[in-house]
Amino acid sequence: KLTGFAKAYAGNVTDGATAKYRVVRQPRFIYPWLFWRGWQPPTSEMEIAHGEIKTAKDGKFEIEFTAIPDLAIDKKFEPVFDYHVYADVTDMNGETRSGEKIISVSYKSLLVNVVIPNKLPADSLKNISIITSNMVGEFEPAQLTVTISKLKEEKRLIRKRYWQRPDQ
Repeated sequence: KLTGFAKAYAGNVTDGATAKYRVVRQPRFIYPWLFWRGWQPPTSEMEIAHGEIKTAKDGKFEIEFTAIPDLAIDKKFEPVFDYHVYADVTDMNGETRSGEKIISVSYKSLLVNVVIPNKLPADSLKNISIITSNMVGEFEPAQLTVTISKLKEEKRLIRKRYWQRPDQ
């Protein structure tokens, strides 16, 4: 549910006005490293709701819609669905004001952004920056547990050079 307020250009509330709206879904991907070969699932925008409503005495109007995901995109790609809500409010005098709001929805509710330099002394691990936010990018407090473990060393594969001359 999205709540809007209609105001005239002069700033006064617009009651009894007609609000025409439409809601368009656009998928996007926040983890580009999932597509390391450059391929991404095909995406397309889709209008999922539209209609007309009247504004209340205080200029308020509510747009309700179901945030339908694109089921053609596999959940493993962790898509985010941006719902663009467009509204045009026309008052009794014919003055039209337009607005847009984006609502982001995902299968996950929290984004964790960790900032770590490429090289970091071991005594600086207490100064790692971790920021949690919701899908709109607003700060969302969260309790996290951070575990740091030593990586296992890779075994190197030694290849013999069979193309060498016998005297080498």
